[in-house]
Amino acid sequence: MKRTVVLACLTALTAILPAFGQPTILPTEQPTDGRTPPIIDITTAPGVVVDSSGVESSRDAFATLVATEKQPLRGFYARGEFMYTWITGGRSNTPLLTTGNADIDPRAGILGAPTTRVLFGAQEINLSPFCAGKFTAGYWFGGAGRFGIEATGVIVGENNSNVLISSDRNGDPFLAVPFQNILGQNQRLILATPTLNRPEAGSFLADYKTEFSGYDVSGMLNIYRVPSVRVDLMAGYAYRHFEESLLMSYVMHPFELLPQQIGDFSLPGGVFGGSATDLFATKNEFQGGQIGARVGIHISRISFDATGKIAVGNNRQTVAVGGSSNFQASGD
Repeated sequence: MKRTVVLACLTALTAILPAFGQPTILPTEQPTDGRTPPIIDITTAPGVVVDSSGVESSRDAFATLVATEKQPLRGFYARGEFMYTWITGGRSNTPLLTTGNADIDPRAGILGAPTTRVLFGAQEINLSPFCAGKFTAGYWFGGAGRFGIEATGVIVGENNSNVLISSDRNGDPFLAVPFQNILGQNQRLILATPTLNRPEAGSFLADYKTEFSGYDVSGMLNIYRVPSVRVDLMAGYAYRHFEESLLMSYVMHPFELLPQQIGDFSLPGGVFGGSATDLFATKNEFQGGQIGARVGIHISRISFDATGKIAVGNNRQTVAVGGSSNFQASGD
């Protein structure tokens, strides 16, 4: 069916060629006994192709088409790909910011207290989709195109998700950072409170970042090839780099505390404020060998490639934890 369509198209094409100075196509002599004109095999008659209608034309176009279709890939090739991707949200298992009713609950913000609610943490951290790039370059050796080499690189870049929670100038809502002391007891760091005797404003900022990149270099062996399908085996080296970090910043905006007398104790007045940060970061670097296969299907102007790879090697993980604090007080 395919040969019939191609020959029909070539016949129509060669009918136009005389206008451009090409050799004129002459019909062959039709038999008088009603027999079908003979089909001349392309291999036995290098100069002509005869279709079922008896029209004779140059075989060069058809022979070139067949040779090109069966010719293996060889030489250098390169391509670039744009990717719109996403990373499934990670989960923070630890409550990082709480709120509560400080007017009726003196332990508001402490985990386990009656009015304490978690505002951030112990939940999924969702990242918005982002853009990435993939670059591939390779080379097929020799005339048969059975052996080749290919390098692929993926650059995702940095993606981040921010959460900012702040109180108003009167300290509403109540904000606190829960933690455990060295004795394992639940405590809190108050960032904002609307209580009448000591109103203060504060804010909480969480910045979650991820970054991914990688490359691999593989040798290729073609094990199956027909005009529209090819199968290649791959083996080589793979490298992957993945980082993620969570930076949290706490701010207690300066507030004024008036002198107070509580029983026999006298509390001096003054201006108080401060800030603190906590950083949790991990870095994973994988290096190892990989094997895989690729199947390519090409039909007319449509192509489909499926590649599968398995890598085995060493993954090095680095964890960094740090923090800082700066609290100030001034007064009598």
